[in-house]
Amino acid sequence: MAKSLNISHFDSDDFFWEKTDPPFTKQTEIPIRLLKLISTLSEYDSWILSGSIMDWGNILIPEFDYVVFVFLNNEIRMKRLLIREKERYGSRINNGNDMFNTHNEFMNWASKYDTAGLEIRSLISHTEWLKKIKCPGIKIENVYDIDDEVEFVIKSINA
Repeated sequence: MAKSLNISHFDSDDFFWEKTDPPFTKQTEIPIRLLKLISTLSEYDSWILSGSIMDWGNILIPEFDYVVFVFLNNEIRMKRLLIREKERYGSRINNGNDMFNTHNEFMNWASKYDTAGLEIRSLISHTEWLKKIKCPGIKIENVYDIDDEVEFVIKSINA
């Protein structure tokens, strides 16, 4: 999307998590992550922010021009997450290696997205959070061809 629109892309995880090895083990304190995110985004006229800033980033909601909620069914999401984990960490996620437990905990947490309640980041918690958004937006389900979906979103924005 960012390439097609020729604008900068940022991911919320880059602000949410401190840089650690293994990664994704220590959250950045909310005031620090907000300051970094707001400071970074303020340098650009246009930007795309992917990921979730649910609750901790609500101060940015008025800055949104358009929101795209991408929903994947559990089977597709879990397959893609496993591929991403293997690409990122290779054998580190294998049984007996340093990221095995972290990887399994993450995959277990992610598998609950469709069925969990408001207690974790879930479909229901995102659905509730999206009610706070006043700008236009769309929901995309079960993305199979990224290029087609990007084209669809751009057409929707321009409509």
